[in-house]
Amino acid sequence: MKKAISLFLALVMLVSVFAGLGITAYAADAQALWVDPVNGSDSAAGTQVAPFQTIEKAKAAAAALSAGGDVTVWLHGGTYRVSNAITFTSADSGKNGHVITYKAVSGEVPVISGGTPITGWTIYDAQKNIYVADVPAAAVNSRQFYVDGEKIEIKAAAVSSKEEDPVKRDYEIK
Repeated sequence: MKKAISLFLALVMLVSVFAGLGITAYAADAQALWVDPVNGSDSAAGTQVAPFQTIEKAKAAAAALSAGGDVTVWLHGGTYRVSNAITFTSADSGKNGHVITYKAVSGEVPVISGGTPITGWTIYDAQKNIYVADVPAAAVNSRQFYVDGEKIEIKAAAVSSKEEDPVKRDYEIK
């Protein structure tokens, strides 16, 4: 009995040390895949030290691995940009009674975004603080706009195709 209590106390102390250092100990999953939208690569192995870059790649790998056991897909924080919806079917839930689970890495926030970044801003009128940028075709009919992560209200977005100068078009974003 003393050995069991000693072992339990040693385990509690070990977990406390990890918690004190800010290190997260992940359960030993039968099979784990890791995804990182910033530092990953879809030609990597999908391990903790060599993560995939996209959820789509991890999804395909998890489906194949699930025949042999449960799979946990760990998503690092960052923005996962997708051009098409990610569709999950029954084939993506596991095989042979095993399950596939997607989880955020502790303390990190993964964001799946179908948004189109608008880049290449240039000053149009410095006195009025007006900037312009070419809008990619995929974003022309957007209903939501974000600036520095904050959603902005679109007051009006009537665009006249007769105008050649995009700044003179009839719209205002406030």
